[in-house]
Amino acid sequence: MPQKRSQVCLPLSLASAGESSAVEELLAARIASVQSLYLSLLSGEFLSQARERENNHVYNTPVVMLLMILQRLRPEGSLESAMLKLLGLPASLWLQPGARTMSTNTDAYNNARQKLPLQAVEEFADNAFAQMTACANGSSPTIGRRAFVFDGTTVQTPHTKALRQLYPPTSNQEGKSHGPLIRMLVAHDVTTGLGMRPEWGAVNGPHAVSEQRLFEQAVQRLPEQAVVVADAN
Repeated sequence: MPQKRSQVCLPLSLASAGESSAVEELLAARIASVQSLYLSLLSGEFLSQARERENNHVYNTPVVMLLMILQRLRPEGSLESAMLKLLGLPASLWLQPGARTMSTNTDAYNNARQKLPLQAVEEFADNAFAQMTACANGSSPTIGRRAFVFDGTTVQTPHTKALRQLYPPTSNQEGKSHGPLIRMLVAHDVTTGLGMRPEWGAVNGPHAVSEQRLFEQAVQRLPEQAVVVADAN
């Protein structure tokens, strides 16, 4: 007899009071687990560079990245849901944790998200991937090496003027599509499921990139002696 499907993924608004409590408890445990993993992956060098670069700002790079992750994990995904976590973050994220007044106003956090340095995010992602790869045995029993599967897709972004200029919509005989379009390529470890930081670029326009070009960029970041699994395209 097939097992009953778990109801932990039900929207809170559709669950009974008892189910809502169970969902919240499970979600809280998962969020705490993700936060713990994130903090364990923050290197001292990364923290030191952020402190030096950002002059002990409340919304420094490590804080903003963590809040964005926590925001994404909440069902509502709102700025307010992330701000509720700010006051409970560990003091180690700041150089002088006592020399500030914390506020749950979303404006400052939202501005910090927009100014988040892409290079710093990529450096953290690459370092986190390297750390997790090093501590997880991902070698395939058959070949004795790690294998990574590559796959590409297109992603439609929010419709803004700036994004339309960077990632022009697709055009055909019926006109232009509504949203800006990004081509994205991701590699996952076949054994562990760990995903590398994706490569992406424009699908259309003067700066359009092919999936082959994205593959050439991503493959440079694979662990040594890794095997590539990809389709003919």
